[in-house]
Amino acid sequence: MALAVVLPLAAVIAPYRSVNIPQLFIVGVAVMGGLLCAKLAIEDVEQLLFVFLLYMPFQKVLPGDFGGFARAVNFTNAFLMLLFVGWLARSAGGQKTYESNRWTLLDFAVVIFLSIITISMTAEAFRETSDLRYETLSDLKRWLTPFAVYFLVTAIVRSPRAIKKLLLAVIVTTAVIGLLGVKEFWMDMGGGSRHNLEEIRIEVTSGPSNLAALFAYYLPYIVALWICNITRLLYWPLLFPILWCMDSLRTTFSRGASVAFIAAVAVMVWKRSKAAFIVLAVIIFAIVQSGSVSLPYSVFGRMTGTYRADRPGDTVTDKLDKSARTRVIIWTGGAQMVREHPLFGVGYGRFPQEIGKYAPEVAGKDPHNNFLKIAAEMGIPALLSFVFLLGLCFWRGVRLYGKVGDPLLKAMLLGYVGSVVGLAVANVFGSRLDSDEITTQFWAITGGVVVIERLVRAHLAARETADAEEGEYAGT
Repeated sequence: MALAVVLPLAAVIAPYRSVNIPQLFIVGVAVMGGLLCAKLAIEDVEQLLFVFLLYMPFQKVLPGDFGGFARAVNFTNAFLMLLFVGWLARSAGGQKTYESNRWTLLDFAVVIFLSIITISMTAEAFRETSDLRYETLSDLKRWLTPFAVYFLVTAIVRSPRAIKKLLLAVIVTTAVIGLLGVKEFWMDMGGGSRHNLEEIRIEVTSGPSNLAALFAYYLPYIVALWICNITRLLYWPLLFPILWCMDSLRTTFSRGASVAFIAAVAVMVWKRSKAAFIVLAVIIFAIVQSGSVSLPYSVFGRMTGTYRADRPGDTVTDKLDKSARTRVIIWTGGAQMVREHPLFGVGYGRFPQEIGKYAPEVAGKDPHNNFLKIAAEMGIPALLSFVFLLGLCFWRGVRLYGKVGDPLLKAMLLGYVGSVVGLAVANVFGSRLDSDEITTQFWAITGGVVVIERLVRAHLAARETADAEEGEYAGT
């Protein structure tokens, strides 16, 4: 309740308070906070993991780089080091997780994908010099951080309570960021009264596109919690954070993330109740076909302006708006790039430099598609390994959903299924996987799903043993 009330209020009120804090006081608070986190690392590393996940989405606005006096000195790296120390302390104390030494197929898929990324990016780093080399290695670190958190979660977390804290961290940060988005658009920008699209796109954490992807990844968890408890009035207040997060998603004006969120919700509804999905689909289809509902630009952003039949030209591409046409050109040139460099790609980060050879009019552009980016820069094997990894995540969530009895964990698994879909679809329209501030929580939850599988397996094994002993006793 404290997190649900205090943090949103602070998020709205704090930016309007101009306070000059003495540097000595800031240093003192930082030292005390560091000592407290070190204490948590030794005594309760699961609690430190919870604090870390609350922090990660805000690392761009609160980096803790201490003025940049030394590279790689920031809050994120400090948290990771303390989590690693906490894991070592727990291991030294002989505290093991359920089947902590047993690797899953998902673990191997992660290692294979990371190995390909590391080799590709390291090779590219040695092609560059000085600052460019450092930037490439920094990019590698942004890829590695979320997966490092995945392995830390599988090694540290060992109870349903700790897994639920992972879910709580995701729900709280998503709700707070959504509220910040509402404040920024309606209070700071005056409700988007200006007509320049780029001037009214909210940012909050690290740019409007990343913010939109964050909602596509994590808003499904709040929606899933409501769907799974839709008959209980106690859960209906969840509609408030859902609606204000949807409003923030709308005001990012990201069509790809909006489609990704809709796809995530559709999959969750289908998984929860196929009858409800069919009824909902019929109602939406009837409304659209009736033509009685118009979708104004001010409400649905650029979605309705993507394709217009009255635009000049004969092809479908000609009927698209400028942004969509540009993406089609980039994707066509990128596909040609993949065909010419299928095994190893053109080199990590070189897509903008190379795309001009295939489509001169979009030279220097980002691919706006993470799957294409992986294939073009690191090769088709890298793409296949990543698609296989996402497929395993989706399959594991769907399979465990029917085996878990705990209502909250069941809602978490339903949200996870939607989150995987949201991540996959969002990255068809953008390149967001190397943004650790928005992907770390996804891989942390994935680690929690692996722990759920261990707990389920341990429970089933214990029940089988008990049944066998009872049968043996009855026979005797």
